[in-house]
Amino acid sequence: MHRPRHLVLRSGALALALTATALSLLTQPPASATTPAPSPTAPRTAVPRVVVPGGISLTVTATDGTPVAGAAFTLTDLAGTTSATGTTGADGTLGFPELPAGVYHLRQTATGSASVQPGPDRDVVVPDGVTVPVTVTDPFTPAGLSVHLTDRARKPVPGAFIAVTSSTGKAFTLTTGPSGSAQVSLPVTARTGTIYTVTERSGPHGAPAHGKPVTVRAEPAGLIAITLTDTTPPPTTPPATPPTNEPTTPSPSAPVAAPVSGGQPTANPSGSAVGPAPSTSSTLAASAPHAQLAHTGADSTTWLAGTAGLLMIIGAGALSGVHYRRSHGKPVKRKE
Repeated sequence: MHRPRHLVLRSGALALALTATALSLLTQPPASATTPAPSPTAPRTAVPRVVVPGGISLTVTATDGTPVAGAAFTLTDLAGTTSATGTTGADGTLGFPELPAGVYHLRQTATGSASVQPGPDRDVVVPDGVTVPVTVTDPFTPAGLSVHLTDRARKPVPGAFIAVTSSTGKAFTLTTGPSGSAQVSLPVTARTGTIYTVTERSGPHGAPAHGKPVTVRAEPAGLIAITLTDTTPPPTTPPATPPTNEPTTPSPSAPVAAPVSGGQPTANPSGSAVGPAPSTSSTLAASAPHAQLAHTGADSTTWLAGTAGLLMIIGAGALSGVHYRRSHGKPVKRKE
């Protein structure tokens, strides 16, 4: 039985296809020896980093807590590049928003008032998405004090010690110079001022002080000038020689009558009759006490008493001698 022609052609074509496929499989190298061709890689898309800015919230106050308006600040990064600047308002606040995370240096460049001084610099760390609060305290500007010390004659007193004490107990000690003056800078803790008491603690070379204390009010950036007076009494100069008691010259005593030739009394130059003239020995004895009294002081009374007793003894002896001679009838010879 013969097949149709078209079936024979289809069978031959199929046989040829199968034979070509088998030949291609036999001619291919083993799979293990083949190197796969690199396939192109798809480019990676960078995911953007989400950055949330941070900031600084600044508050500036004085020492007593009152706000400081007009304070200027500069903010720089670690490279020294200025990141922001600003000035505080009436409430003493200032904000630096939209700051990338990092470390910043904060510096105050102005205070806006002469009554306060700039606060210290500082570094501030700002994290992502965080506003950092910062408080700056500006101290009050100190006051200047000048003290001048004089004596009672308005002359300067150098070398004296002056004590300056505040109401809070803070104390300073000053020493006056050759012109009697001393200066010091006084801290101020309140906008209305701080009370101080100025007192002379001791005079030159440790001498006692007699000045009265003076109370002053030191205001921010103020200048105070006061004068203290040392009321120490001037030293008294002792006399060159101590005073002496002048001796008192006794009044001359009445002469003692002494016998003369014939027992007659003699007449004095004025013509009045007196007792007998004293003998030479009686005159010398009577004149001796006057020479001693001329240089005696408190002991003049003792000499006077002794002299009077001696004169009484001599006078009594002379009278006894005259009475004895008269009673025995012997004339008294007169000495030439």
